[in-house]
Amino acid sequence: MNGADDWGAAEAAARAALATDATTARLSGAPFTPIDVSLSNFAWSADAGQHKRFVRLARLGTEDFGADLAAEARILHQVGEAGISPRVVRCDPAQRLLVTHWIEPAGEPSSFAEPAVIVTVGQALARLHALRVPSDLRVVRFDAQARLLAASLPELLGRAAGCSGGTILSPAPAAISIRSRAILRGCANGE
Repeated sequence: MNGADDWGAAEAAARAALATDATTARLSGAPFTPIDVSLSNFAWSADAGQHKRFVRLARLGTEDFGADLAAEARILHQVGEAGISPRVVRCDPAQRLLVTHWIEPAGEPSSFAEPAVIVTVGQALARLHALRVPSDLRVVRFDAQARLLAASLPELLGRAAGCSGGTILSPAPAAISIRSRAILRGCANGE
């Protein structure tokens, strides 16, 4: 399966998940525009007329790198209600689905260094850090995640370095991301 096939299958899965709940069913038939900037998620803007939404489907295997979709759902609701992030329309960890209100881009990245933007971001960070963190959330150890990722890289890089058209590669270990496995499959298929 190549990258386009991955996106097609993910979009079909996202649309099916959207259709299972009255709050998002209308989005299941809306035009989707891919937002291809993540290694761990598929994301789209979905335009359902007056209501544009951000739709994200987490890739399988994100838990291997510490993603906790249930904890994320709780935090996103809290941060959205505080007005710091887009409000959550639906966050369904079992379906790997997140839907929020869409926020149009605020400008070019070059404008992010302007003093007024820096002040606004600083104020938002202060409000974020003032929120009470639920005491029962799992603590994420980024050092442990980094060690897991680092341990998987030699095999991934070795497979990619030895790749040539027609070479058949064995399945990558579970610790390697879905996107990395797709790159290896593409390499094995001469893409």
